[in-house]
Amino acid sequence: MKSQPIITTSRDTMPRTARIEPRSRQADFPLLATRPELHYLDSAATSQKPSAVLDAIRQYYENDNANPHRGAYELSASASRISSASSTPRR
Repeated sequence: MKSQPIITTSRDTMPRTARIEPRSRQADFPLLATRPELHYLDSAATSQKPSAVLDAIRQYYENDNANPHRGAYELSASASRISSASSTPRR
């Protein structure tokens, strides 16, 4: 008798991740932390950003805001380095 091939779906082969508890993550998002009655559902149009992302954006705009990869001046070079580093996968 021929054995049947085992068929797996991507769900079967994906690594398991830790469950995220919504209440424990709420403090990471300023809007949700200040308005606990708000129940926000993400959409393709917009999403709430955690404090770490908002801090990084503020840091960039206050200190390094320039067109990356478009100029030979130091500020553009700095913006280019930051842009390249942000697109490099982290391990």
